[in-house]
Amino acid sequence: MKIIDKKNIDQERKQRFEEKARTALLNGDRIPENYRVEFLGLCIYSNGLFAELTVYIYKPRSRKPDIIWTLFMDIAHEEVDFSKSHFAYLK
Repeated sequence: MKIIDKKNIDQERKQRFEEKARTALLNGDRIPENYRVEFLGLCIYSNGLFAELTVYIYKPRSRKPDIIWTLFMDIAHEEVDFSKSHFAYLK
C-alpha cells in the first residue's frame, strides 16, 4: 500500500486529484456546484488498480471543512464506486 498525502505531492498532481474528486461528486449529485474540494490524501493499493482518495468538502464561505469524503476509485477506468465510498459530516 502506497500512501500519498498533500505534503508529498506536487501542485499539478494535487489539482488533478481535486478535479477528479470534484467531477465525480458533481456527476453523482453528491455536492452542489458551488462547494469547494480540497485534496487530503491518496492511498494506492498494492495491485495498483484501486485507490482511496480522501478530500475535504467546504460549503460556500466556510473556513473549516464541512464534510470529509473517502472515495474508492477504480484507477483503470477512472471511476468512483460510491457503494464502497463513505463520508462524514464534520460540523
